[in-house]
Amino acid sequence: MIGVAHDGARAVDLVAELNPDLVLMDPRMPIMNGIRPPGEIHRTYPAVKVLILTTYDDDVWVFDAIEPAQPGVCSRRIRLGSN
Repeated sequence: MIGVAHDGARAVDLVAELNPDLVLMDPRMPIMNGIRPPGEIHRTYPAVKVLILTTYDDDVWVFDAIEPAQPGVCSRRIRLGSN
């Protein structure tokens, strides 16, 4: 890990500063949510990959908001059980 942003606007700024290979993003970030920044990152830095991680079941709206060339989406929810 080379950087942490606590809002979407700062995430875009950090990509410019740090030039990462991969950005992990939460869709529920303040100031600029985690949906808009991946598009900006992709248009400006097409080699940077973006993966949106979510723990919320109701984040299906994320899929509707993603442009085709944008990030992957992955649920980070963990189910505990005795299986």
